[in-house]
Formats: sequence, structure tokens, C-alpha cells
Amino acid sequence: MHKKIFRFLVLMAVAMVLKFNIVEAQGNLPSTIRVGLFYDNTSKTSYTLSADAGFVIGVKRQNSFIPLCDLPEKTITVTIKPGSSASINTDALKNLTLSGKYVEFKGQSSSALVNIPLPVDAPLYVKSAKDDIFLSLNGKRYRGVIEFLPSSNGGLTAINELGLEEYLYGVVPNEMPSSWPMEALKAQAVAARSYAVYTVLQKAGKASFDVTSGTSDQVYSGYDGEQPRTNEAVDATRGQVLMYQGKPALALFHSNSGGITENSGDAFSTQLPYLISVEDKFSLLAPNCSWVEKIPRTQIYDLEILERSASGRVKKILISGKDGDKVLSGAEIRSTLQLKSNLFEVAKESVFYVTADGVDVMPMDQLKGKTAVSGDKQGILSVSEVHIIGSQGSKKFPLTEGYIEIRGKGSGHGVGMSQWGAKVMAENGYTYEDILLHYYTGVELNF
Repeated sequence: MHKKIFRFLVLMAVAMVLKFNIVEAQGNLPSTIRVGLFYDNTSKTSYTLSADAGFVIGVKRQNSFIPLCDLPEKTITVTIKPGSSASINTDALKNLTLSGKYVEFKGQSSSALVNIPLPVDAPLYVKSAKDDIFLSLNGKRYRGVIEFLPSSNGGLTAINELGLEEYLYGVVPNEMPSSWPMEALKAQAVAARSYAVYTVLQKAGKASFDVTSGTSDQVYSGYDGEQPRTNEAVDATRGQVLMYQGKPALALFHSNSGGITENSGDAFSTQLPYLISVEDKFSLLAPNCSWVEKIPRTQIYDLEILERSASGRVKKILISGKDGDKVLSGAEIRSTLQLKSNLFEVAKESVFYVTADGVDVMPMDQLKGKTAVSGDKQGILSVSEVHIIGSQGSKKFPLTEGYIEIRGKGSGHGVGMSQWGAKVMAENGYTYEDILLHYYTGVELNF
């Protein structure tokens, strides 16, 4: 959930929270998770898999993995092809809806070739022949199994199914630097686990996979992205989830709050009782809290803030530019203006000039092609400078395109835990429980 943090699925999750009935007991928390690696427009027609111990290929039905065959090869290609070719007994595929295509599993030897019809409602899977040897998909290693389903673009959706805790091994170091204090890493591990559990339970049976591997959910890089210290943080908090009134909480997080977190209702339309704005002095102590952006006036001439949230973040802004006026709101503001957060002020220019008609008032950078007035005298504009004649004689001003200066604080949407705030808290002796209870209001941490 970095920076370009995850808007579509988070919006969907927040909107549906009141409708979803979630199990309460820790023992009923999901033990596995399915991560979409390649899907929709990113899915491919062919993949390369490697495993030193060879492969087991099968079909998953009703949460059971049914092996169909072995391929004692170190490297195979997995390719989707038209037709319904089958080179093995496919009784395990009976009563499944078939796509009208098949998947070719091909090794390097001429005899290592298996064709299996591709179901729509049950994935084919590939796993390493030995559990302690990880699969490599297109050069990146993963724990668990790799599953394949037909994709909307005609290719194969590739899914990594693995244990929930193992998934977190590949998530936490991507969301927080492994060099940060251990208590901050533990807080991140619990927040990431809570987000994952909430999402898995909400999507149960409703989607091909539970989470994506990118910024629309939590960034997941598989086994190759794991780090010893973040694995330690995951293990130290194993099974721990933030709960609100007996149900897993949607534990959103961001980079830096800028001194105050945001209400989920202001950022994502629906207010969750545990995601409310809190003062956050810790984030103010982070080195990257404040920032300045300068926007050239080539396309945008002026910005006017129309509405702020209770935390001070800009909810609506009027942009006056080359293409006319436009009102932006919410995440549009950050993405369009390429800002770190919505917690900002617009620095206004203090010197304006009146044009010869005596009505129009504009800053220096917009005076090209016009005649300016100073007192009762007129100044004539050239291509690159303006000469203003006043009581003290003539004065020359350069004409530049100019810029709008925006001064802001924080980074990200501002909802939930501030990661930099968590770091500062940990450095000042706070525990991970302290950190979590500071940023998430009214929650409990299960043990």
C-alpha cells in the first residue's frame, strides 16, 4: 500500500464492510491466501516454471489438491492453447465447466509433455515435488503452489496460493524497511495480517483470488523478497489480528500522516468506527514530514481550495488552466497534481498587475501580450520583459512562465497507521501494541 496505494479494492472493501459477516474466533482465521500474480491485462499465454525436485501437476477441487501427474523436469513451460486435447485420464475434471482450451505442460525432454483441459471453475495447479524446494515462476521464487485459470484477455491467470504467515514474509519488507525498529515491524506485520484476513474473509468464494501482489492491495514479492528481520516480526506476532467488536478490522496504513490522520469517511466515503482522525505528533518528527512542490504555470494558472476535511486535508480544489476550470476531489487531487498527500496549502503570489482595461488583474507571468498600468502611466510588454513606468522612472521586470508553490505535510491517504509515525514511536520506547492502539481507535489485539 505504498504511495500509489490500492484505491479500487480498498474502496470496495470499505463500502461492503457493514454487509459482511465475519467469523470471530482466532482459530477460524484463514490459514491460506490466494495472491493474483498475473491477471486481466497482465496475464500471459505462457509461463516458465522451475524446481530442482521436479513438479506435481493437478487440479484443485473444493479446497482439495488432486494430483494428476508428475513431471521429473527442472524446468517446464506452461502454455494455454485452443482445443480440448488431453494426454492423461481426466476423470478428476468431471462435472467441471471447461473453457474450450487446454494447458500444455512441457519439459525439455521429448517425453515430458502433458496436455490438460482448462476448467473455468477449478484451477489447475503446479507444485514442487518436494515441499522444501520452492517453485520459480518466470524467474521469481514462491512458496506454496502456482494455480492457473483462464483470464479475461485470453491468457492464463497465475495465482500463488500459500500459507497466510508465509504470505506476510513476502509482504512486510515491501511495506516497511527491514532495518526499522522491531516494534514498528511487528506493528506492520499485525496491520498487514489484519488487512489480509479481512480481505480473504470478505471475498470468500466471490473472486478468483483474494489479493493482488501490487499496490492495489499489499506489495508481495514472494520468497525472493523475504528478509530475516521482517520474518522475525511476522513470527513474533503469529496469528495476531486487530479486532473491532469481535470482527477483523480493515487495518489501512500509509507512509506519513503529516501530524494528523484522516477519517476513512473523508478519504473513502464510508466511515469505519476504528479509522477516525487522531493527532499524530510522532509523524511530525519524521525527516520527510514536510515537502514543497512547484507546479509550472504552463498548463495550470491558479488553484483555489474549495473544501477541507476535519483533519485539514483538501477534499475539493478548483483548477484554472489552459483548458478552463475544473474541480478535482479526493484521490484525483493527488494523482492529477502529483502530490504526496492532500494535506497542503497553496502559496499565493503577493504582486499583481492591472492591465490597461483597468479591470483584469493578473500576476506577472500572465502579462505577455498585454499592456500593464502603473499609477497613471502605461508600460509596454516585450516578448521576454515588461517595462513599468512610475513616479520613480522606468523599471524592467523579466517575464517567466512562473509556478505555483504548494507546501504540504505527510505522504499517502492518511487513514490508519502512519508508518513513519510507527518508526518514531518505536524509537521512543513504545511497543507494537502501543503503536496499533494509537492509530486504530477502539480495537483489540487478539492473542
